[in-house]
Amino acid sequence: MYRNRAHRNAVNKKVFEEMSQHKMPKVPPFDMKRMASGGFRTIVQG
Repeated sequence: MYRNRAHRNAVNKKVFEEMSQHKMPKVPPFDMKRMASGGFRTIVQG
């Protein structure tokens, strides 16, 4: 949780700087044809 907008912007800047140092692979590490996505249904509510 951020303290305020300035704190959020400072954290985001550091994150993006660190992410830009890492190279993303050209080929995904998983097979997109086999990847399935779906939602979840609630079975038991507490």
